[in-house]
Amino acid sequence: MYNHHLITFITVVEAGSFIKAAQRLYISPNAVTKQINILEDHLGLKLLNRSHRGVTLTDEGRIIYNGAKHIIEESNRIVDEAKRLEENKKNIIRVGVSLGHSYDILLKHWNKNAAYAKNFEFSYVPISDNTEDYYNLLNHLGEKIDIISDITDASYLRDRVNTFQLTLLPVLLAVPISHPLANKDIINPSELMHETIIIPKRGFSPTIDNIFDTITTKCKNTVQFETIAHYNYETYNIAIAQNKLLFSHEAWKHTHPMFKHIPVKWDFKQPYGILYPLHPTKEVLSFIMALGRRA
Repeated sequence: MYNHHLITFITVVEAGSFIKAAQRLYISPNAVTKQINILEDHLGLKLLNRSHRGVTLTDEGRIIYNGAKHIIEESNRIVDEAKRLEENKKNIIRVGVSLGHSYDILLKHWNKNAAYAKNFEFSYVPISDNTEDYYNLLNHLGEKIDIISDITDASYLRDRVNTFQLTLLPVLLAVPISHPLANKDIINPSELMHETIIIPKRGFSPTIDNIFDTITTKCKNTVQFETIAHYNYETYNIAIAQNKLLFSHEAWKHTHPMFKHIPVKWDFKQPYGILYPLHPTKEVLSFIMALGRRA
């Protein structure tokens, strides 16, 4: 914010010589001399009396010295104030939320890293769980919404958004409360024989494909699978009406009130995290980086 020649001038005055000033500034004595000459020429004033014993201020030099000290101190104060303002400024991250896209997992991880993400605040924006609406939103992510919480291994995400995995969620079963299995606190895979599980079609997610392959192999086709393009609220209504099961996880526990989400004795886990734009703003990118830090 100020002429760097003034710094050299002040250093020379306080050091008492060009050589000592050069040592403090980590430049050559010739460079110091040149900068002082440029400053004096620019001002049209003689600022220093030079002798073999060092330098002293001229009357004009004293005025410039005192004024320069004030300018630099004031400049530093202004810069510090601007930095404090920047540090305290809150960056608003617009989070898309719905019954199928809760923010609970995001908040849990954000609170762990609050020290790194203290300059961010969330603004929650309702979004639709309708498949077509959701895909359209992903195509325009970043325009009205910055991030969404969702599974991160779905094939439809490719070339649409960036993903950042927060965790691996154990795969549960969403069981209609009228179903006999709803009385269970944990389900054994052998109890799934002759049950029908509604699942997304093959290729939707490596996790779902793996579960399908494992169950059909171990249960020898006694478990029936019914495939659909994508889970939505209507899927839950169909499962209720037909007493069928759905794959689920912790983030979907509150999607429909007529289901109980029950752990199963298996080791399947679903990658879950944040979806964000292919070309994120610096604020969103900084948030993702802060969220990913580990204490």
